[in-house]
Amino acid sequence: MTTGYKFLLPRPDLETKGWWGALRRHEMVLQRCTSCQTFRHPPQGTCPKCYSEDWEWVKMSGRGTIYSFIVVWQSVLPQWRRDTPYNVVQVTPEEAPNIRITGNVIDVDHSALKIGMPVEAVFDDVTPEDTILRWRLRG
Repeated sequence: MTTGYKFLLPRPDLETKGWWGALRRHEMVLQRCTSCQTFRHPPQGTCPKCYSEDWEWVKMSGRGTIYSFIVVWQSVLPQWRRDTPYNVVQVTPEEAPNIRITGNVIDVDHSALKIGMPVEAVFDDVTPEDTILRWRLRG
């Protein structure tokens, strides 16, 4: 495992390795039930709508809108204190209005964030093996 990145890194499992692998390729995908066509996130083995275990990965555009956000000014985690303030957002992808993906918006004045703002995916290669999904405002 590569060191040097001070925050939590993903630990892909059977259901999430497709998500993390796509991010590594700088693609955003969502899991979709092949029985009822319902998107779901985070990835899981069984559809919460129809209980089917059949699913596929579907490539997304990487565009979405901010559904919710918070700006963290103080952190209880010592390794994150130097990076405050930082934002945490929930984004609704264009193609899947029932989904929320958590991340953060980069290169933004936190006071400028508003619910409904359009964003696009940014792929941050934080280690040679790990890529984190972040967001940038679309203008």
